[in-house]
This record gives sequence, C-alpha cells and structure tokens, in this order.
Amino acid sequence: MLDLDLTLNGTNAPLLKIRTQIDATGVCALFGPSGAGKSTLLRVIAGLERGALGRVTWGGQVWQDANRFTPPEARRIGYVFQEPRLFAHLSVLGNLRFAQRHARNRLPAAGLPQAPMDALEMMGVAHLAKRRPHALSGGEAARVSLARAMMSAPELMLMDEPLAALDQPRRDLILPLIEDIAKALPVIYVSHALTEVTRLARRIVVLDGGLVKAQGDLATVLTDATAAPYLGPRGTGAVLDARLQTHHADGVSEFQTPAGAIIVPSQSQTQPVGRTVRLRIPAADVMIARHKPEAISALNVLPAKIIALDMLEGAALVTMQCREAIITARLTQRSVNLLDLRAGEDVFAIIKSVAISAG
Repeated sequence: MLDLDLTLNGTNAPLLKIRTQIDATGVCALFGPSGAGKSTLLRVIAGLERGALGRVTWGGQVWQDANRFTPPEARRIGYVFQEPRLFAHLSVLGNLRFAQRHARNRLPAAGLPQAPMDALEMMGVAHLAKRRPHALSGGEAARVSLARAMMSAPELMLMDEPLAALDQPRRDLILPLIEDIAKALPVIYVSHALTEVTRLARRIVVLDGGLVKAQGDLATVLTDATAAPYLGPRGTGAVLDARLQTHHADGVSEFQTPAGAIIVPSQSQTQPVGRTVRLRIPAADVMIARHKPEAISALNVLPAKIIALDMLEGAALVTMQCREAIITARLTQRSVNLLDLRAGEDVFAIIKSVAISAG
C-alpha cells in the first residue's frame, strides 16, 4: 500500500495537494490531462521533488515525513521515464550492469530475470548488448530502459508514459512485456492513453489540477458519472473481461462477456480462441433504442435496463445493466428527451463492432 498525504506548492498555487492511499498490486494507472500532476506525483513518490511537504509511506516504510527524507536511491524504486535516459558512454549491457551495481547486490523480485543478459533476453534485445544507446531505435531503447529498471531490484516500478514516443505497432509489442513485469512487482503507470490503461491496469487514479478526482477499480471509475468530467468526452465507457469464443469466416470474432456475446472485427491474427482479454466500449459509441431494431448494420444489440441517468455538461450519461455488466451511453439531451428515457426502463444498447477495442 502506498500512503500519500502531501502538498507541493507552485508559484501561485499548489502543484499537488493529495491525501490518498493507492493499492499498488499489479498495475495502477495515474490518468488525467496534460498538466494534471501525474508526472509530478511520480517524481514525489520517487523522492525526486525535495520541495514536497507531507508524508509518503510504502508498505509500512516511511519514505518521507516531517523528520526524515529517504533519498531516491534508498527507496528501491525502478523508474522508467518518457525518454530512455540511457547512459550514452555505456553499452546496452553496461547500462544494465551499472543499475545492478547500484542495487547493492540486491536481486530482482522473484519471477523477474536475475542477470543483465537474462533481462535483455526477456525484452527481446539480447542481440543489442554491445551497442551504444545512439544506435538503438525508439522501440529498442524503450525495451532496454525496462530491462535496466528491473536490474535496479525495485520493490515498486514507476513508469512515466514509457511508450509515448512509439507508434502503435511498437507499443503493442512492448505492452505484454510490461504485463510480465507487473506479475512480479507492483507498477504505477502514468498515461493519458486509455487504450494502454485499459490493457494494463486494474485500478486507476484520476488527477486534475493536482487533485485526486476519482480512484478505484478501473471498470467502476470509467462508468462513474462523477468521474466523467475529468475523463474527457471519450473517456467514459465500459470495460469488460471477455473470452474469445470463435473466429467467424466473414471477418469477425465473437467474445463471451458478462453482458452477453459481443462481436468485434476479426482478431484471428492476434488472439487465439480461448484467450481472455478486455473489451473497451466507449460510451460515446453506444446508441439506445426503445425497441429491438431490425435491418441494422450494428452487430451488437444488447437487452438492457436503465439504472441511472446523469446530466453532464452538454450531454447525458445513461448507465445500463446488461446481464451482469454495466454499459454506459453518452447521449445528447435531445436524444434523451425524444426517447423519454427514465431510470428503470428496459431498452436496447446498440454497439457498432468497429467501436470496440480488444486488448
């Protein structure tokens, strides 16, 4: 458990004013717009912001309070920055050995590689061991940075948008590697990309203006109307655990979910039958019908019951129970009025297959 009660003052106003506890099992995402305080909070946790006042406690260890300040190198934290920050004068292997030496002979967590070459092998870059950082591509440098962070033998891994500079295909290659790291030790992951957050995290802390606006289970927060103003127009939506049931010959794949069967564009190139993934359904891509539509191109029409209707700025968020799942729809006020939608009514949630992301 990470316990935070701290303030970091800026020139005219606090940059951070946070009092919260973060259950950092697996991956916890720090999410919010640019300037929300995500990276600053990560630096405070790491001990890189000496101006922060208050208390930081990790697993019963007091890292900072009114009487003490544990320096970054003694906090047993692995830090992966937005840019690789590899030592230019050292080879790839030399960078990892440097981190290992400064770990004071502590070993990485069980389940992670214990030796530099093994860490490079896990990241798929062992063949680059003798190269210098300037000869690496962006994706290669990102993998080396992850390997070096493991060699620092951390108890907690902090990642500050480590994939921000990469294109989607390279992100897709590295995300499974981050998942493997998170199986061995907790990760706090900063991102403003919900596709990454949905793929990696089970918990989320939403920041805005240096304050915690929402936090908790990812699926719960992303369907919470009170969090919607801080998630952006396309931030709210359902996250469903799904099992790939079959690939159909006509270019679609079928998943079994708590909301029922859901069809998405074919996943046959990336997902084997039987695999469990998460489906994200943005509220902005969900339509509502009072009666089951016929002759419609959308492949997913789910019976639902409205359980809440909340007014947002310029829109309405309709929360529905679909079997054992919660689905949300972001509609205009006019649509709500035309359909005369009310809590407790039975409706149909309509979702285009191309609007659903699987990961």
